[in-house]
Amino acid sequence: TGYEIRSGIAGAFTGAVREPVTVVFIMVIVLIQIVYLEQPLSPIMISILLFHRGLNSVMAVQSTLQSTLGNVGGLEMVRDELEAVCNEQEANGNQSIPPLGQAITLNNVQFGYDHTMGNVLHDISLEIPARTSVAFVGESGAGKSTLVDLITLMLKPQSGQVLIDGVLGEDVELTSWRKQIGYVSQETVIFDDTIANNICMWVGDVEKDQELHQRVREAARQAHIDHFIDTLPGGYQTLVGDRGLRLSGGQRQRLFIARELFRKPNLLILDEATSSLDTESEQAIQQSIDELKGQITVVIIAHRLSTIRKVDYIYVFEHGHLLEQGAYQALRDADESRFGKLIAMQAL
Repeated sequence: TGYEIRSGIAGAFTGAVREPVTVVFIMVIVLIQIVYLEQPLSPIMISILLFHRGLNSVMAVQSTLQSTLGNVGGLEMVRDELEAVCNEQEANGNQSIPPLGQAITLNNVQFGYDHTMGNVLHDISLEIPARTSVAFVGESGAGKSTLVDLITLMLKPQSGQVLIDGVLGEDVELTSWRKQIGYVSQETVIFDDTIANNICMWVGDVEKDQELHQRVREAARQAHIDHFIDTLPGGYQTLVGDRGLRLSGGQRQRLFIARELFRKPNLLILDEATSSLDTESEQAIQQSIDELKGQITVVIIAHRLSTIRKVDYIYVFEHGHLLEQGAYQALRDADESRFGKLIAMQAL
C-alpha cells in the first residue's frame, strides 16, 4: 500500500543520512561557536552533548512515525476488505420458502463468470420435481457445478429465471432456502471428535439426550454406517482422530452423508461424492441414495455412471449446453446418444 511504501522510503532515507547529517551539524555548531562567538571549548562540548541528546529524541520520533505508517497500512487493508465484503453482500429477498414441495425450475438460464470468457451455461431449461432423484452428467467443465450453484442461489443467472416452488430466485429469503439443502462433496470435512458429534455437530449432549441419540442413530442407519459404528468398542463416542484419520475413505464419506441427513434436508446434493471410493463403499452409499427416493429431492453430479442407474431422470451436459435428457435406459439405448457413448467408455 501507499503507507507501506512511504514507511519503507522513510526508513531507508533515515538510515542513509543519519551519520552525514550528524557530522555536518556538529561541524556547523563548532564553527559558529569558535569563529563567530569566540567561545572556549567547554561550552562547545556542552552544545554538542545537547545536540546529541536532541538528535536521539528526533530519531525516536521518526522511528515511531515509521512504525505508525506501517500499522496504518495494515489498517487500510483491513478497511478495504471490510468495505469490499459490505459491497458484495448478497441481495436477499423477503419471501420465505416452506419445505420444497413442487419443483426447482430453470427457464432459459445463461451464466458466465467473466464477460471476456463467454458463457458457461447456455439457454438451460429444466425442471427437478420435488422428491425425485436427478443426475447431472458430463465431462469436466460442462457446467454441472455451476448449475448446482444456481440452484442453491449462490450464483444468479445473467439471463433467464431460477424458480423455487414457483418463486423467483431474487425474491427468495436465502436462509429459508439454504437451510433445506444438504451438500456432500468429494472432499469430506471430519472433525477431531466423536462420531456422534461429527453427525449432530454439537447441537446437544448425545450421551444425556436420548431423543438426540436416536436421531443420530437414525442418520447413521440411513447412511449405512450404523453397523460399523456398533462394532466399535466406544460406539458413537469413538474418537475419529484429526480429519477422521482412524476411518477409511468410505467410512468418512458415509459419516459425512449421515451428518447431512441428520439435518433432514429437503434437497440433498451429492457432488462427485463417490468418485474416489472403492466398490463396496460406493455400493453402500448407492443403497443410501436409493432408500431416499420419494422422501427428499436428490441431485447427483456424477462421472461414475454406475452410481446413477436408478435415478428418475438424467440431464446430459456438454460445453454448457443441455444435450440430452431422459431416463437411464432410454438414454442408453437411444441411437447416437452421447450418454450411451459415455456408458460405453466406462464399460457399463
